[in-house]
Amino acid sequence: MKTIKNILKKKSLNSVSISGDAMVADALSLMESKNLDYVIVTENNNCVGVMSETDYTHKIILGRMDPTKTSVKEIMTNCIHAVDINDSVLSCLELMDSFKIRHLLVFEGFLFKGVITLHDLMHAFVEEDSADLQELEKVTYQFSCAIAGNQQHYYNLKI
Repeated sequence: MKTIKNILKKKSLNSVSISGDAMVADALSLMESKNLDYVIVTENNNCVGVMSETDYTHKIILGRMDPTKTSVKEIMTNCIHAVDINDSVLSCLELMDSFKIRHLLVFEGFLFKGVITLHDLMHAFVEEDSADLQELEKVTYQFSCAIAGNQQHYYNLKI
């Protein structure tokens, strides 16, 4: 089973962060420029939350707030879900499912390593299943060939 460490090796470790005092409009611009659906919110070099497109949609658009006058800390999700770099893909998917979240912060000890998204985990899970399926297909094919060979041999003996 793949671990989060395997995923982070393939991913850029440049996390995008912004101050909680920044305006939501600035955070959205940053997210758009980096093609991300989240930013990490920091205060005094510590992660204090995550602001996502969902936070924007639910709190700014539906709440009819002005993104140019609302600070990131007013709408961010401050209940941070974190995982260890050695956690499995499956355990992280289960965590995301149980809390209905799409982002997990990854730590190695107390050192922040990056963010894992639901998309990252699904991709890793599919890759792993594909490798398992290919191996299973190969073994099944070899087994089928062996059976076919034995049947051919059996029929040859009968003739």
